[in-house]
Amino acid sequence: GITINDFTHIGVEDEDERIAIVSSPAYPSFNMVINLSFWMVSGLLFILIILMVQGIHYWIMGERINYSLRVQLYFYSSLLLPLLVVSITTLSVTTRSAATQLNDEYINKSKLLGESLAGGLASHEEGGRMGSDELRRKIRDLARVSDVDATLYDNEGKLIGSSQPLIFDYQFKSEWIDHSALQKIVNEKETSFVKEDHIGALKYYSAFCAIRSPQSGELMGIVSLPFFGSAASLEKTQITILGNILSVFTVVLIVFSIFSLLAADRLTHPLRIIARSLGRTTLTGHNEPLNWNSNDEIGVMVKEYNRMVQNLEQSKIELARTQKESAWREMAKQVAHEIKNPLTPMKLTLQQMEMLLRNEEGIPKERAERSVKSLLSQVEILNEIASSFSTFARMPAPVMVKLELNTVLKKAVDLYANNDYGKLEWQPFAHPVGVMGDEQLLIRIFSNLILNALQAGEGVLPLLVKVQLRTEGDHAVVSIEDNGKGIAADVKEKIFVPYFTTKKSGSGLGLAIVQQGIEQSRGHIEVTSTEGVGTTFLVQFPLV
Repeated sequence: GITINDFTHIGVEDEDERIAIVSSPAYPSFNMVINLSFWMVSGLLFILIILMVQGIHYWIMGERINYSLRVQLYFYSSLLLPLLVVSITTLSVTTRSAATQLNDEYINKSKLLGESLAGGLASHEEGGRMGSDELRRKIRDLARVSDVDATLYDNEGKLIGSSQPLIFDYQFKSEWIDHSALQKIVNEKETSFVKEDHIGALKYYSAFCAIRSPQSGELMGIVSLPFFGSAASLEKTQITILGNILSVFTVVLIVFSIFSLLAADRLTHPLRIIARSLGRTTLTGHNEPLNWNSNDEIGVMVKEYNRMVQNLEQSKIELARTQKESAWREMAKQVAHEIKNPLTPMKLTLQQMEMLLRNEEGIPKERAERSVKSLLSQVEILNEIASSFSTFARMPAPVMVKLELNTVLKKAVDLYANNDYGKLEWQPFAHPVGVMGDEQLLIRIFSNLILNALQAGEGVLPLLVKVQLRTEGDHAVVSIEDNGKGIAADVKEKIFVPYFTTKKSGSGLGLAIVQQGIEQSRGHIEVTSTEGVGTTFLVQFPLV
């Protein structure tokens, strides 16, 4: 095959040495660009739809897409949406313009035919030389020359002749003009117009034109030109226009896509630097300020970040100093308070002994023993207070080994098997329960909790403390329950706070030490209590 003057010619020779040549318009190379543009735009629309679906999904899930992706999403939307609007608007205007142009074309043809038929129609009405057959022949000739179908009606709408008489012979159409068309010409004095018509399911249009007498202006007849909408021509025009739009858009899109990627990366680069710096910001370590040489919006953010870092460093210094001073003041106040409690009875005892010695009566042996025991008791209290502060200040690191929790709890319960407070009930688990922990630390923890439970029932008869071990999922749970007075809601929030106590004597460090020890053993403690009913401590450890 060869291509000459934008036509492709292909020759085929048969057995008789005859050559058949088939020619067709060459495929324009510009159509390849149009096809490429169409598929590119279709792909972008598909990607945009996917991004929008993902964005909706993130929004429903409460997540946010990153800033760079949002910039690109907005950018592509700003290109594709105007393209869609421009394409739809252009095609709509083109369709309306083509329809209007086609209507005007057939109205003009109907007017020309009406002018050509006016003389013959006047002669026909006056019974002149042009009879009906000659008038019908003239209609066919004019229709053939004008390349249209034409139908002529008289002033009452009765058929005179048509270039397609078979339509009326086979009664596809009535010999009378459409009533609404006649009304527009006769009553509304319309000269020409286009109206939509139907033959069964076939839709077409008809251009009507009134033929009036040049002298009197009276209606002599009506000419009708049926025609179909030029769908093929319109479609070709629309494809050409849309192809041009897509081609220009594709070039613009490629250029601006590269630009948007570079711009998005350049715009988000300082934001990523600030984000990394914010992520490294800490209250314990040193925070480095950022350097930015421009006074733009990013520069303002960097200045604010550096100011925040500077204020944070100053706040850390002030906070550390304040916490240290507060801790020392609280410690000194608590130590002074706890030491004063046993010192007061010691002072009174010594003053009484001094008075007895001054009276030279001597101190009775029984009285002296009682006084000495009182002093020793108060000294022991002072020793316990000092030990509690020392233990809380430097609890040794636990030695974590695998323990059988039934055995550890049994040792703690045995310490209070014979107590003066109330009944202690121990319910071990039916099977061995393995946990990781320091045996001595756990015994101290459980004995402290059991002692608190026994002391919580002061004045309650009969007092019952239940110690129970069970498993829940992958955790061992120790329950220590009493039927004592319970804990008030405002007090329950503070029972694990160091130095807080509701006892007349005590450092307020017992439960704080318990919580610290349980957390060192990777456990968890919680308390539930109802005033007048009792209290339950639940301690959980991971099973091994």
